[in-house]
Amino acid sequence: MGRARIAYSTAEICAVTTQIHRELCGLGLFTNALKRTPVVTVNTDLALKGAYGLYVTESHPWYKVRGFPRGSIVVPLVSLQGIIDRMRHKRASLRDTLRHEMGHAFAYTSGRAVRKNRDFMKAFGADHDQEARARYRTDCINLAAMLNPAEDFAECFAAYARYEGDIKRFKRRGHLYDKMRFVQKLPREIKKAGTGIYTLPRDYIATVREA
Repeated sequence: MGRARIAYSTAEICAVTTQIHRELCGLGLFTNALKRTPVVTVNTDLALKGAYGLYVTESHPWYKVRGFPRGSIVVPLVSLQGIIDRMRHKRASLRDTLRHEMGHAFAYTSGRAVRKNRDFMKAFGADHDQEARARYRTDCINLAAMLNPAEDFAECFAAYARYEGDIKRFKRRGHLYDKMRFVQKLPREIKKAGTGIYTLPRDYIATVREA
């Protein structure tokens, strides 16, 4: 289910969400708040303005009108933008999309572990909520990360999960390596806060519902 496609069923999205929850649990990055974060499906990405997925925050008032609850991850069953992007060999997998959106969810639900964190500002060059695009022209993991610190963090979070916590591959990219080291330290912060989940039942299934 990791390969890039343009259409998924709710059952497939549920299966991948469950896999990501287990993945984050094994890395010490799964929290009670992430477990409670709803994953909602919509028919097409037209409802998301072409996005592969979206974490709904207070800065997305348009989505409130659409009926998406704040603090939810919204994923389209069919990605029309994905048709175009796949032709350009740019289409992201569902697994990476969910990792990315859970990175956003983690940032918004983990207190000061990410937002308003001085160590975050040192590693990423700006506050998580700051629109600082000019600083994100170089030393980012990909183009999506160049948009702002929030997107940069979500991409680093996704990469940390994808590579199972192995950040040595980034060691020669000094600034990017500092960002990945920041992510690597987050399990410690979760443990201190007492909000982590470290085991899941064998029959655990994540909750995914239709909008």
